Amino acid sequence: MIKIKNINKSFGGLKAVDGINLEIGKGQITAIIGPNGSGKTTLFNLISGIVEKDSGSISLNGKNISRQEDFQRSESGISRTFQHVRLFKNLTIREHFEVALDDDKNLLKKIFSKNKDSGDEIERVMRLIGLEKNIETKANDLSYGQRKLLDIGIGIVKKHDVLMLDEPVAGINPLLRRKIKELIKVLREQGETIVIIEHNMEFVMDLADRVVCLEQGNVIFEGTAKEAQSSKEVLEAYLGK
Repeated sequence: MIKIKNINKSFGGLKAVDGINLEIGKGQITAIIGPNGSGKTTLFNLISGIVEKDSGSISLNGKNISRQEDFQRSESGISRTFQHVRLFKNLTIREHFEVALDDDKNLLKKIFSKNKDSGDEIERVMRLIGLEKNIETKANDLSYGQRKLLDIGIGIVKKHDVLMLDEPVAGINPLLRRKIKELIKVLREQGETIVIIEHNMEFVMDLADRVVCLEQGNVIFEGTAKEAQSSKEVLEAYLGK
């Protein structure tokens, strides 16, 4: 699905990602873990095209996407959320979904024209994510947890091959955390390929088919969730040597 070969990125004198080689398998949940500053978010940004690599290559379904801009990678099949939810506060839930569903690149045209064929899909995703709000509610009138759900819903509704979730349960209550966990399990059952960054280890270990641990821009562990829980390298990365 995704193949990363010898990818590197430095910011000034800091090596944020240092020659990472990684493959993300189709139909699996892959968790990217590691202590703060380990390179997780930089790796996410490199895959989605928000940050430009220094060297190396990234391919999706056998196609090299390394030179594509972020919007081109989105069109190629990468859909992602962000740790800090990015929504248009004055757009409604419906308008956010229609922007994600419409292939037209003209943002204003997307916002001010209703896609008559999108209603069923929006309704399906609203039920899937469990967002029990009127579809004409503006993002600014949603709670933080509801905005998180909408952000995930936008990622789902957009046509994609890979869904990348950046800390999907950060800052939310335990009830909503369980709700999102069950949602991700349903998505896996539907055949989704999902990559997650998450600091909540209990959440990750109950979901992930595969765990990749980073430290100082390097992969120090790859394996199953069960193997990660007993890995000396993972424990040392989080607890110190």
